[in-house]
Amino acid sequence: MPHSIWHRDSCGVGRHYLLSNEVQVRFDDEDAIIKTIVKELEPNLFVEPALRLVLDSPKVNPERLILSIPCHSDRKKIFYNFAKEVYHSLQGYYISADPRSTHYGISNMLMEGKINNFLKREMERLIEQVRTRPDIAARISTGVSIQTEHPVPAAGTNFLTDTVKEALNIYVGYRFHAHGEGINHTQVFLPMEEGSELIDLVYYNLEQLLNQNLATYDEVGSSYLKVSDTLVYKELELTLQRAKAKENTRKKILNNVQFNLIFSEDPKKEYGEAAGDYVYDMLNRVQDEKIKEATRLSSELFASVMLKNQEIVSMNKTSIVGKTAKGVKVPKPPEKKKAKEEEKEKVLAKSGSKK
Repeated sequence: MPHSIWHRDSCGVGRHYLLSNEVQVRFDDEDAIIKTIVKELEPNLFVEPALRLVLDSPKVNPERLILSIPCHSDRKKIFYNFAKEVYHSLQGYYISADPRSTHYGISNMLMEGKINNFLKREMERLIEQVRTRPDIAARISTGVSIQTEHPVPAAGTNFLTDTVKEALNIYVGYRFHAHGEGINHTQVFLPMEEGSELIDLVYYNLEQLLNQNLATYDEVGSSYLKVSDTLVYKELELTLQRAKAKENTRKKILNNVQFNLIFSEDPKKEYGEAAGDYVYDMLNRVQDEKIKEATRLSSELFASVMLKNQEIVSMNKTSIVGKTAKGVKVPKPPEKKKAKEEEKEKVLAKSGSKK
């Protein structure tokens, strides 16, 4: 069919109507865009399976502890779900905005693969939505599970189960933490319904810790120790506080979740990094890396300042020699003074001989 003279590819000034050559689909490869977003999110978003222990009772001060657990995680699936929600947000900006607006251009750049800070802001906003909106949290956790390499052993007999469970709640889930340059550090815990056998084992391990502490008090004291609910809760509070600083306490809480950690001198050498929460989760590693980087930059700055100070001092020494400052004459070095006097005597001797 020949090209019609009425079929225009452009319009003049004053005519703004839709042309046939402008009708085209953009950004239709959703999977490729999501994978690009995943690649950019991975360095700045920490996601790992964890336990959350929350102490909440009128009889004790509130306390919270989060421990990484040695389980197989669906980290890739979570990242894909997270990036998919970010993509939907970008599509909202792209579809609803005026082409001449700023957000339209920023969302276009992201979907074209040109990453900018808008992606970081969307990541922070989505993490906050996971905290407050259960439906968004469900989208992030779709198809996600927590699996252990070996079956979790059955917990032993608990004598303080009812007392402890009244004040202490334990959840299995994933912990998200945003970190990196130009990012507002934030974290959120996403609980899941599975992991009941793991929770029962942690309750049992905590009771063993309580029994050890109470037996020690009873043996050391001059009278018998009266065990009450308030005493048990106070010991739980102190145990959770100690776990934040003491690796041995964390090993006791997570004992037999996958490995026997108590009788191993260094579980990392025997089982590798899967031994559990040996550094009070990966967040401390994040902080360590930041501190190391700050220390390196500080040391380089200190070294450069010292070199500059030496240069300034040496320049000052050479510049003030023989000069007068506020009426005070700086004495010249004795060797130079002596040489100048000898040269003066020679000149006078020559002038005398001529006469």
